[in-house]
Amino acid sequence: HQNVRLSLSLAPGVRVARACTDYATEVSEGVGGAQTLAVELGDLFAEERRDILVRLSLPAGEAAAHQLIGHLGTKAFSVRSVRSQAPAPIACAVARGAVAEGGRDDFVERHWNRFVATEALKSSKDTAGRGQLEEARRLLTEALGALRASPLAAVGDAVTLALISDVQECLGDLRSREAYSAVASKKMSAMWQGHSRQRCANIDSTAMYMNTASAQMRSAFQSMGK
Repeated sequence: HQNVRLSLSLAPGVRVARACTDYATEVSEGVGGAQTLAVELGDLFAEERRDILVRLSLPAGEAAAHQLIGHLGTKAFSVRSVRSQAPAPIACAVARGAVAEGGRDDFVERHWNRFVATEALKSSKDTAGRGQLEEARRLLTEALGALRASPLAAVGDAVTLALISDVQECLGDLRSREAYSAVASKKMSAMWQGHSRQRCANIDSTAMYMNTASAQMRSAFQSMGK
């Protein structure tokens, strides 16, 4: 599909606190101040997915009740059907409790970790590009600490451990201005693109995002090199 656009039309009183993504976003207000969050995802290949975290501010609700958050819709151009497609929006609701229980859901925690890593890689790369290596190292060190403190790191979650490895590797490559220019700048850009877009790049850790076609092409290429 091409030109994929997500639209989250929020219920009255629900507000967007932050869209945790590098994709282009826009928040608009309609009748009564109700907000709509739009996320432009661009093109998707077969089997690809995009996991977008959104932090919302909700009005007070009754305990043990389901509260409507809004409706999620999408629109895209289907290359196969040669027409635009827009499935019916789906309702999104949350079960309210008197007291919050536990931490983040594992799925949410995993993609929060991905966002932490990609934000740090991008910010650190830009900072190092301005010659501020010490600050760039600080940004990666801070992200590394957050990732290591994640409950998923403690249980050996493969995605979280791969993110930790990537951030740690880039931190080591920021030992000098020369190392940044020769190695780190390219590596950080590839890692940021791969993890933020959830698309396989020329980095081993992004192989987790491969679709069937990409996996077959990679296998064929590796066989040719033997």
